[in-house]
Amino acid sequence: MKNIYHTIALGLFASSAAAQITEGTVTTGPGYESQVWYSMENGEIHSAPLNNWDLAFEISGFTASIRVNAQKGVTVYQAPFSVSQWNELDTAGMSTTWDKLYNDNSRWSRGAFNLYPTSEFDLGWGVYNPITHAVTGDSLYVMALANGSFIKLRFDALAGGIYNFTYANPDGTNEISAQVDKDDYTGKNFGYYSLETGEALDREPFANSWDITFLKYSADLGGTAYPVSGVFHNYDVSVAEVSNIESTDPWEAGFSAHINSIGYDWKTFDFEEGWLLDDRNFCVQALNGNIYQLVFTNFEGSSTGVYEFGTSLFSALSTSQTDLNSFSLFPNPAHGEEITINGKFTPDDRIEIFNLNGSLIKEQRVQNLNAVRLTTSGLETGTYLVRIVSQNQVFTQKLTISQ
Repeated sequence: MKNIYHTIALGLFASSAAAQITEGTVTTGPGYESQVWYSMENGEIHSAPLNNWDLAFEISGFTASIRVNAQKGVTVYQAPFSVSQWNELDTAGMSTTWDKLYNDNSRWSRGAFNLYPTSEFDLGWGVYNPITHAVTGDSLYVMALANGSFIKLRFDALAGGIYNFTYANPDGTNEISAQVDKDDYTGKNFGYYSLETGEALDREPFANSWDITFLKYSADLGGTAYPVSGVFHNYDVSVAEVSNIESTDPWEAGFSAHINSIGYDWKTFDFEEGWLLDDRNFCVQALNGNIYQLVFTNFEGSSTGVYEFGTSLFSALSTSQTDLNSFSLFPNPAHGEEITINGKFTPDDRIEIFNLNGSLIKEQRVQNLNAVRLTTSGLETGTYLVRIVSQNQVFTQKLTISQ
C-alpha cells in the first residue's frame, strides 16, 4: 500500500433541533418553467429553461442512458420496425398499438430509450460490443414533439465518446444526422439536444456542485402519465424519509438511492385550502458526505413555482485525506451483496467498514494480496467509510450502498 496516512473525524448532531436552521427559497417560475439545481451546502447553484431540450444523453458511466423531455409534452413511441426498415416505416396504428416509453423516475441511468433490454449487453436503444466498446443502435422510434409535429428517430451508435443519431419526418423528408460529443460536457451528467432547433445544449452545472434539483416531470398516477413538480437528487446522493426527526433514526428508516426519493407527493392540492404539505422530514446524504435535514414549509404551485423550505446540518463528516485512490472499490455504488477491493495488500492488513456515526459495522482480515471480496450483506442503503489498516497506515474511501 502507498505510505499515505489518513485521519477521519466524525461528528454527529444528536438532535437537529440544536442545529441552526437555514431558510431556503427556490423559484422555478410560472408553470414551473425552469429547472433549478441546489447544493445543500452552498444553496442554489444554477437554473435553466425546462423546455429548451428534447433529448438528454448520459455523459459518464456505462449505461448510455438517453432520456426524453416528457415534462415538455414530448411522447415517445416504440416503432415495430427494424433499423433496416427505416425507409419503410409508417405510423399506422401508432396511437393504438405501439408502446409509449417513459423515463424511469427512480434512476438517471434508465431513460425512456433504455427500456426493454433483451440481453446482458442490450441497452435498449442499442447493443454494447465489449470488444470495440461501441454501442450500435437497433431500434426505431417515432416522437410526437411539443410543437405538434412528428419525427422518426434512430440512434446509430455511441462510439469514440460520440452519440450519433438520425431523425427525419415520418415520410423520410428533411433527414438530419446529428451528434452529441461527450467531451463537450466533461464533468456534467448529461448533454442535451433540441430536435426543434437542431442544436446541442450545455444546460447543467458541474455534477460535483449540486445535490438536488427542482423540476417538473412526468409521473405515473394510477396508470396515467401526468406532469408533476418535485425534487430529484443527484447521482451518489441518497435520501431517508422520516416522520419525526427527533425520535426516528434515519439509518433505521433507510437511505434510498432512488432519485425521486423526495419526489412530488409531500404535497397535495385541496380545492378549498390550496396546497397542503405533509409532515415529513427528509435526510439528504449530500456529495460532501454530510447529512442535512430538509423540511418543506410552503409551496405556491404553478402560479409562481416557489418552494420554501428549511435545512439544517444533521450529521457532519470531516475527512483529512491526502489520497483517495490508493485502492479501488467495485461496484461503487454497490447494488448486490459483494464488492471487490483492489490494491496491493500485506497479510496483516485488515478491512473495516464504518457508518457515518463512527460505529464499526464490519471487519475482515486480508486473505488475497491483490483483491479482496467483501460481503455487504446486512448493510442498509446509505454511505459508509471503507478503511484499510496497513502497517499502521490508514487508507479510506466512501462506499455507497444502493437498493
